[in-house]
Amino acid sequence: MVMSPKSKYMLFNLTRRTTFSSSLKYHDIKCNKASCSCVDIEQVDEMKYLGLWVDSKVSWKAHVNYLKLKLVKYVRVFYMLSYVCNQQLLRTVYYALVNSKLEYGLPIWGGNLFYDNQTVSYNSKDLY
Repeated sequence: MVMSPKSKYMLFNLTRRTTFSSSLKYHDIKCNKASCSCVDIEQVDEMKYLGLWVDSKVSWKAHVNYLKLKLVKYVRVFYMLSYVCNQQLLRTVYYALVNSKLEYGLPIWGGNLFYDNQTVSYNSKDLY
């Protein structure tokens, strides 16, 4: 049952964007079809679901871009930590902060285009 105003829907289509001719609504039990004032459910092209960004073309580019933006913030942190921490502690922090984000959902989005995986791989190597 869809009850949240944050609810959205997405149509998966690999070739072109598809839309409904009429809006998709969440109807209340007391809804009168003649004068319906029910809430419209928004159609989106990408959304975050269980920590993974999914888009309508199942290309995972949105998720890879999200990872790149999130992980690039750690480059400066690791640079500063390299002056005060030993290699073992840096490795532990890397596995806690960076590797966990890279491996989450990897069996799902890991088969993405080579270019996107290569980009995340380069950012990951900069941190280590």
